[in-house]
Amino acid sequence: MEVGQHEKTKRQFEHSTGLTSARAAELLHEFGRNEILEKVTPSWLIFLQGLWGPMPGMIWLAAIIELALQNFIDGGILCGILLVNALIGWHERTKSGNAVAALKKSLQAQATVNRDGKWQTMDAALIVPGDLVKLASGSAVPADCLVNEGSVDADQSSLTGESLPVTLGPGDSALMGTLIVRGETDATVEHTGVRTYFGRTAELLNQSAGDEGGNIKKIILRITVILSVASVVFTLISFIYLLAKGIKVIRALDFAVVVIVASIPLAVEVVVTTTLALGANELSKHKAIVARLAAIEELAGVDILCSDKTGTLTLNKMEIQEKCPIFVAGNDRHSVLVLAALAAKWRDPPRDALDTMVLGAADLDECDKYEQLEYLPFDPVTKRTYGKLKNRATGEVFEVSKGAPHIILDLVKPTPEVRSRAEEIIAKLGVRGIRSLAVARTYEDEWELVGLLTFLDPPRPDTKRTIERAYENGVEVKMITGDHVLIAKEMARMLRMGTNILGVKELPHEVDGKDKELGKKYGALIMASNGFAQVHPEHKFLIVEALRQLGHRVAMTGDGV
Repeated sequence: MEVGQHEKTKRQFEHSTGLTSARAAELLHEFGRNEILEKVTPSWLIFLQGLWGPMPGMIWLAAIIELALQNFIDGGILCGILLVNALIGWHERTKSGNAVAALKKSLQAQATVNRDGKWQTMDAALIVPGDLVKLASGSAVPADCLVNEGSVDADQSSLTGESLPVTLGPGDSALMGTLIVRGETDATVEHTGVRTYFGRTAELLNQSAGDEGGNIKKIILRITVILSVASVVFTLISFIYLLAKGIKVIRALDFAVVVIVASIPLAVEVVVTTTLALGANELSKHKAIVARLAAIEELAGVDILCSDKTGTLTLNKMEIQEKCPIFVAGNDRHSVLVLAALAAKWRDPPRDALDTMVLGAADLDECDKYEQLEYLPFDPVTKRTYGKLKNRATGEVFEVSKGAPHIILDLVKPTPEVRSRAEEIIAKLGVRGIRSLAVARTYEDEWELVGLLTFLDPPRPDTKRTIERAYENGVEVKMITGDHVLIAKEMARMLRMGTNILGVKELPHEVDGKDKELGKKYGALIMASNGFAQVHPEHKFLIVEALRQLGHRVAMTGDGV
């Protein structure tokens, strides 16, 4: 959904007051369940697939000949081999799929919905457009909703790559799959299932040409066809030769069956499947779940890795950096952190991401030397927190505040020199994608800017070495993130991935999953870049599909996949 569409919906939508069960049932029949349908091969079909194909076909032919010659024991043995091979293949293929299915079932989403005038908790799959749902801190947004009143903070990192929560107010769209981290409000369900933003993106995968069999399946099929053709040719030659030598037809057929059975690698698929299953078992010891066995071999042949940034390359947790510009003599990073913590309830659980970051770095024992007389939490309008403190030792009373730099600068009304210096520092940090939090306090009832805390979502400890090892093994790594270009470039610089990070102006807003010309249209642009920023999930699909069409084996990892 484009920004313009959001704004249009914001002007037109009407607040839901809840549905009756009868009306909800009608809408459920009309729109379907609120879930993303996946292509799942039935268990019985997996078993039957093991009984069909070039190799099983040759064995069926041999079994039919043996039964026609009334060699029932030999024919029965051949049929038994087919069934055993199919059974083993079925077991290994379904075992990992069942594990994933069980995991998904245990994570089944619940939602709080107003039905028949009463609030109740129900399966999120039963939500329909027009439902009135409650969005509360700690809950996942069950469908695309429009906020009725008030405001909530939502973690949209899985869709946008933004590490900090986004404040959603009346009329704003809360998208399916995002997480409410602060506040509580009612919302009207707008879209469900495949009609949601996330659902439309998932639908692209179903349209993609990427539903072909894995590379290892193609190799096995090629080997099977070659061996089967060679087996038929040699069997015919042997049969004709024996007939020419005067051997009876029945004996010649017996010999031909032996040649067919002996020349076909009956257990090759079972051996390959079992080997991959053993590999999946080893990966499970490293907390990796393999949903499709062929993916193990495909991953081994990857030459381009497209990685999300937030939570994949980084910790998805903002941390205070060592750099802390000071504006009042006698202060340092330690004292600025204490002041920032004093503008919070430092002994209570953190109320938001900024408090979590500050209280995790500040000396809280130092804070206990002060008594908090007044406190105002962060407000989306004022964009700052406030505290009034009393020094327990000296009795001094003063005020502190922390918040967005431009808000704090307007509060303290600094001299032109201080404002100029602060704005210059903030601008330089912004170019590198580093954010800042301004901290101020009163001295003799006059507000002064004390310092700027800088923060960044840092890379994981093992990310840099992992990327180096990928390059050493011939795998190119590209960053694909929804975060801002400047932040993406700074992270790429820190990880030495190359800083040619592009925006999405050159990429289309809408993607056709069936377009076979994506590689031709955008392949050169994508290959020349080190990554893309400010992307939406459909852009991730386009990038991967374009690279695939160029003949690359591509892997994609991270949120929003």
